[in-house]
Amino acid sequence: MFEFLNFLFPQSTCLACGAGTSPLCLDCRKYMASLTSCRYCACFVLPEDKFCPNCHGDKPPFSLARAALPYEGELRQRLKELKYYNKAWLARPLAALMHQAYDIHYRGLVFDGLVAVPLSPQRIKQREYNQAERLASHLAKNLGFPLLKDALLRAKETPPLYNVGRQERFALLLDCFVAVSEKVSGRNLLLIDDIYTTGATCFACSQALLAAGAKDVCVLAVASGRSFSLASEKLIK
Repeated sequence: MFEFLNFLFPQSTCLACGAGTSPLCLDCRKYMASLTSCRYCACFVLPEDKFCPNCHGDKPPFSLARAALPYEGELRQRLKELKYYNKAWLARPLAALMHQAYDIHYRGLVFDGLVAVPLSPQRIKQREYNQAERLASHLAKNLGFPLLKDALLRAKETPPLYNVGRQERFALLLDCFVAVSEKVSGRNLLLIDDIYTTGATCFACSQALLAAGAKDVCVLAVASGRSFSLASEKLIK
């Protein structure tokens, strides 16, 4: 899969470490498979830890959240380019990265559809596209599940959240999303986002989907943060 994508698209080095000649080198594939996540969310933790400091064992509305790799190094730069610098072509190799993470964490599960975290019309106008929807579109084709477009909508605008603390994020995103019951009711859904940070966005989106009648929600992102206990560890290679 990655070799074919490398032929079609100008991503000629590893998305995770920047080395090699493949969108995901062999060492980073092994590294991805070795990572341990919080039992509830996508935050990466030490193998002996059960929960990250964000969860503390408190069950979120989604059943499970996972990410491919830590939001660090080369991958962090590629995600910024997808999100802010109009490099939409990166969505396809990044979705292939998510597909590999799906095979690790969700193999054997069947979802009735994929739902992308929505952007407001104002943000789409600024960026020209919703990066989560681009990722979800490619991943849906790879997995053979339908993409449920416009099943989840943004009901209100929020300020940029990248410098906002966890509690404030949750407050700002309260009642920020609304789901269309005709599209989600009774369905097992996989919610797609580019970056899992505090979990506030996925928390609010999952609440909206479940309130509209969704049977269950799981989350998959390209990247996530690390537990504080892992913050000082050296990145891949």
